[in-house]
Amino acid sequence: MKQLSTTMDLREDAVLRAYLKGYGYARLIVAGVTRHFYVTDAPADFFERIRTKTVLQGYLWTQNSISFEFTMEVGGKITVPAGPSTAGGPDERAEPANFIAFIHTADIVSANERKCLMAEVSLPFRFFTIAVARSDKSFYTEEIQYLDGRIIILSDREAVFETDHEIPPDGLVRGHLVFGGDDIEFTARITSAESGTVNRYGIEYTGMNDRERNRILEYVFSIYRE
Repeated sequence: MKQLSTTMDLREDAVLRAYLKGYGYARLIVAGVTRHFYVTDAPADFFERIRTKTVLQGYLWTQNSISFEFTMEVGGKITVPAGPSTAGGPDERAEPANFIAFIHTADIVSANERKCLMAEVSLPFRFFTIAVARSDKSFYTEEIQYLDGRIIILSDREAVFETDHEIPPDGLVRGHLVFGGDDIEFTARITSAESGTVNRYGIEYTGMNDRERNRILEYVFSIYRE
């Protein structure tokens, strides 16, 4: 999707992010669209906090990194109890299903890059450095010196980590990011450096594909709270 002039153009199964102050971001999937409103599913804890006329900030991010931002005004809520399907078949729902209806809006802002959300974390980070002058050359295993650090701020585009080691500011960092059962190997360039009892570095990923960025983003959303 390259254009979104109104929420009437939303498609079923589109993934929206809705921000509620005090909760953070909820992942909502569009279940249906009518000319009067659009309906999404909702996590139970988020559903319980929502009231009619609550206004949320919504985000839709596409695979080509175009983002859309718009307000999401709640028009109503519905809970479908667990039980047999409407066709009278076997019980396929172990838990109730929660849905929120939102009023359409044409007040949509688009951008060529999606908003970068950063969460405070504490993730072990094992890495090694690559001198830019040699980044296009092969390395032997014995040449690599692994260092230890800890990522303290994480997003799908950049991160901040701390380490006892001093790192050349014009070099590259190659390491593993481990979280929630995922293990992502990435290369990043250093964007900032602060020296102290513990050295702190800002990094920006290079060459990371959208699939890996989305895995990081899902994790960031899962822990993001005010």
